[in-house]
Amino acid sequence: PWRASGRIAAFTGWWAPTRHRRTPRMAKGKSKRKHKDGPSGAEGGAGPSADYEGPGESWGGEHMNQAPAPLMAMHPSGEHIAVAYGKGVAVFDASTGAQIPLRAAAKVPSIGEGVAHTPASPEMRAPLEPDGLWHADAIRAIAFDPTGRFLATAADDKAVRLFARTPDAYECVRRWHDRKKPTALAYDDEGTHLMISNKYGDVHVVLTDREPNDPVGTDHEYGALREVDHPAFLLGHCCAVVTDLTCPRGSNLLVTADRDHKLRASNLPTTVPLIHGSWDIQSFLFGHLAFVSCATAVPEPDDEEEGEGAADGDRKPKKIERLASGGGDGAVRLFRLDDGEELASAQLSTPVDPPSPEELEAIVTGQAPRIPVNAPAVTSVDAHPSGAAVVAAVEGAPEAVLMRADSLRVVAKIPVPVVGDDVEVTCVRFDRPSGRRLWVAGTFGADAKPFFRCARVGSDGEAETAETAETVVRDGEDGGAIADPADDVVASEMCAAMAPHAPGNSSRMVSKGTALRKKQYDNVAEIAERKKLRRDVTKGKRTADGA
Repeated sequence: PWRASGRIAAFTGWWAPTRHRRTPRMAKGKSKRKHKDGPSGAEGGAGPSADYEGPGESWGGEHMNQAPAPLMAMHPSGEHIAVAYGKGVAVFDASTGAQIPLRAAAKVPSIGEGVAHTPASPEMRAPLEPDGLWHADAIRAIAFDPTGRFLATAADDKAVRLFARTPDAYECVRRWHDRKKPTALAYDDEGTHLMISNKYGDVHVVLTDREPNDPVGTDHEYGALREVDHPAFLLGHCCAVVTDLTCPRGSNLLVTADRDHKLRASNLPTTVPLIHGSWDIQSFLFGHLAFVSCATAVPEPDDEEEGEGAADGDRKPKKIERLASGGGDGAVRLFRLDDGEELASAQLSTPVDPPSPEELEAIVTGQAPRIPVNAPAVTSVDAHPSGAAVVAAVEGAPEAVLMRADSLRVVAKIPVPVVGDDVEVTCVRFDRPSGRRLWVAGTFGADAKPFFRCARVGSDGEAETAETAETVVRDGEDGGAIADPADDVVASEMCAAMAPHAPGNSSRMVSKGTALRKKQYDNVAEIAERKKLRRDVTKGKRTADGA
């Protein structure tokens, strides 16, 4: 009478399906529940989240009120910087601060011309009316592909847009619709596949440059064929919000972080099209004592001997074998992807009522229930292109924390030169490919005004080594990092473009850390009562009695 969703997860000693749903035979006298947007495959995601109410949507929680956060993405060539805040998104020249236009593509010859409501049809490529914005709700993810050809954005309006680079602009060539709110974006090494995670725990994949004769994907929930230009189900986590995605270069892995304290490295298929799904798990990365909020691949240090006599164009990036992640336990942890072993950790914030060493040992060994460790969360993390350093932002701290990549030893704390109260750093990024500049974005003040700042932090990837990681920050007379005047111009243009998209009165909104932190209950009866509301007909809107 039960039917598995097709997803598989590892348990202790055996394999078992992770999520089940009742078949129509069990619902006697009742019609099968359908999503308000239509049947699976008609518009958007396949897989279990297509018409099933899950933890990211109808279960409610603080993550439904997460405040918008300024985001950044660095073009792999270093020429452009993309920023987003609220409903706004813009691209800037990294040298001059000139804004690069975003516009709808006039024609997409490969698919969609003359056909309505496909991801590439004219009405899907156009900005929204009447304000001309590209999204109707807060943007949660923004990313360039490794080749620099595409820019993708994802927002709480459940829309994912793909912009293709042209000589003078970025043109919107696709718009997909997911069934649940997207949370993160990632590309494969060639930039031909875009992975999209959502709050239900699913990861979907789409082709960035689909041709008319490309193969179709398989809907793993119903076994039906579907046009590949719609998102295809790739993999999923068991009832856990996927918080971040990353594809380490050269590893053929997709690393997914979730709200349930773990990361998972999955092998992407090479013998069949990626749109047919990924079912092979390489490793689980355990160690965080609360939700995992962010992750980044840490490049391997360059080998000077291997590079001698080889032209820059002939050098291939080394396989990335390490990953750094930050979480709600206030720690940054370094893992080896091959077997999931934790190599190093750094505690950047003090936990509230942390467990004793004996309690921690009991939790880790499974002898005691796993209780999340609450601490100011690590909200953003990035690795230097050389693999020498890792930078992180901590919830509530007006600074960027710089660490050595090999040991995660803190070598510098860079204060953000912003005048105002409630300074919150939401995103930290090294520029590409040199890593000479560190960009910091966040909000300040009661009305959550955005700020963008840049600091010169060191030499290029070839000259940067682990031994010189301590010197990548130069202190100015005011105690902050030295900034170049040209960088200030770029940062000012970013602030001016994003300021109109500030939410204004954000008293009802919460930070990313608070949004991902699960509420704890003191007794079993209260937990059972709350669980009854998860599939209430109100679809997540808690009643007055149950609130």
